Amino acid sequence: YLPLAESLPEDPETRTSLPEFGELRSEARASLAGAWQDDAFVAEAVPWLAHLLADQQAYHHKRYHEEEAIQHRVHKISSWLFVITGAAAVTHLWIHTEWLTLVTATLPAIGAALNGALAQLESQRLARMSSGLEQQLQTLGDRLQAASQAGDRLAIQTIARDSLRLVMREHEEWRQTVEKREVPLA
Repeated sequence: YLPLAESLPEDPETRTSLPEFGELRSEARASLAGAWQDDAFVAEAVPWLAHLLADQQAYHHKRYHEEEAIQHRVHKISSWLFVITGAAAVTHLWIHTEWLTLVTATLPAIGAALNGALAQLESQRLARMSSGLEQQLQTLGDRLQAASQAGDRLAIQTIARDSLRLVMREHEEWRQTVEKREVPLA
């Protein structure tokens, strides 16, 4: 992301907790002074940025569908566990066996555990986040294509900054989510 870093020191949205990032930012800023006025730099930056946006968009498209599939599977399994438990409970009214007692006690616990794991993994939030990011990345890609065709250097630079902010913000949110997540074993 260094080719986009020219304007980052004043931008609080893209700050990170990594101590060495400040040094990298300063070096990048110094080496890129005036880069956006260089035709060769802009000519290389546009396809690079378009590729970055397309890759990120594809990742979030895939991630959204993966999270949706997980939610769907857990819902389907939970529904079947509920039906089986109901059938076992009704059957248990006439037939009293240890197996039916075991089924009516354990299947709801398994369903609750699956839904608890789904909540702990924040699958719904991650799906929503990926869906929103996919749309934002699509918009940035469309803007980049239009600005590139128009030869609007200022718009390309703005899109590059907006893209970097979006990617860095998403990375920071992901990092904070993962750092806070502790799954106790007992």
